[in-house]
Amino acid sequence: MKTLLFISFLTTFYVFAQRDPRPKDQANVFWNGAYSLYSLSSDEEIKPNSSGKYEFWGTTNENPQPIQYSLMKGNTLYVYKFISYSECLNSCNEIRKSKGLALLQTNQVSVEQINNTKPTINLKSVVIGTQTWTTENLNVSTFRNGDPIPEAKTKEEWKKAGKNKQPAWCYFENDPSNGTKYGKLYNWHAINDPRGLAPEGWHVSTKSECEDLGTYLSGINSPGHVGEKMKMYEIITISYEEIGGYYKSEWIPCKNCSYWTEQQRLNNPCTVCKNEKGKYVKTDKYIPKTKKSIEVNMGWNGTNESGFSALHGGERDCFSGDWEFGDQGYWWTGSETEISYESKTVSSSAYCFRLSESSDDYGVNSDDKSTGKSVRLIKD
Repeated sequence: MKTLLFISFLTTFYVFAQRDPRPKDQANVFWNGAYSLYSLSSDEEIKPNSSGKYEFWGTTNENPQPIQYSLMKGNTLYVYKFISYSECLNSCNEIRKSKGLALLQTNQVSVEQINNTKPTINLKSVVIGTQTWTTENLNVSTFRNGDPIPEAKTKEEWKKAGKNKQPAWCYFENDPSNGTKYGKLYNWHAINDPRGLAPEGWHVSTKSECEDLGTYLSGINSPGHVGEKMKMYEIITISYEEIGGYYKSEWIPCKNCSYWTEQQRLNNPCTVCKNEKGKYVKTDKYIPKTKKSIEVNMGWNGTNESGFSALHGGERDCFSGDWEFGDQGYWWTGSETEISYESKTVSSSAYCFRLSESSDDYGVNSDDKSTGKSVRLIKD
């Protein structure tokens, strides 16, 4: 990854700016008020506006959606060069400890592109009938304007966000590696936030658009089987792990107490084995080192005839905060339902669609807005 930043440091002896000579592929603090911020594409220093803010656009590994940064003097921006989010986060934590500084945004730690002009965003997509859908679940952690969406890691945080009707996201089972494959799970309050969840030119699919999708897919080739046509096909990947390479151990019972009862050990602990009942002893039998193959299905059980490439990302319960149905996929729409209560129109639910491993059925129904579900976008 090529980091598109240059920095300069104003020394106490000179009044001019000098570029930092350190390699740009190291995990360095590139700008925190003591440095000047440069754009590699224009090779020009980014100057503050009339309000004293430094404004520029950037994209991150964690969040491919363009973000407009707005920093004041003294804010800290970290730029790293790592491939994986977890590596970057771990290194970030170490540097925070050593430097005693805080991240500008803790969930945006790997800047790929930075410029004075807004970059073009390219989402993977497929044309299905007259619609253009993204082929991956949404995986952003900020709104369209760059404001962070709170991450809810605990059950309490998730339930609190729903109760207060506040936007929130999470990884399935709080595992960041699930974000790479399944994207994030969002409550509907994030979908409906006025700051916008989708980048410009895209929107969260509506109920009618999802129904049109089902109607179209039901009519092509074999009638029905919409779910099968939307679910990703099986993708088997094989990895290897080393096993063996050591001498076998055998369990040798303690000669002093092997015949004792548990009560005897309790009343009079064995002084030879300390009530361990024996010990493992290395033998002269060597287990040679070899590799064990591991097969993992990175897809699902459909044909993906449509190109929608659905994967089973599960959901998060609105009341308990627990994870549910890892063999199913749930996707929000941007449409809410109306419910009448005591002659008043209220709304606590929104429409969504579901795909299951055990069925090829497809339909649009409703669920509580505080539930965590995946999101797909459709082109405006």
